[in-house]
Amino acid sequence: MHLDLSADIIRLFTTSPDQTGVEWRQPDPRDISVAKKASVAPMGLHVGPER
Repeated sequence: MHLDLSADIIRLFTTSPDQTGVEWRQPDPRDISVAKKASVAPMGLHVGPER
């Protein structure tokens, strides 16, 4: 498992949701969370369904 906490990597993972109106939060430096039902569905359209 690779762990990269750089600002550039975090920005890659948060820019797309910001541009598509998907709400996300960062509960700690290692995680990005998309949990609200209204945000999970649009995220699934962009990255595919959760497995």
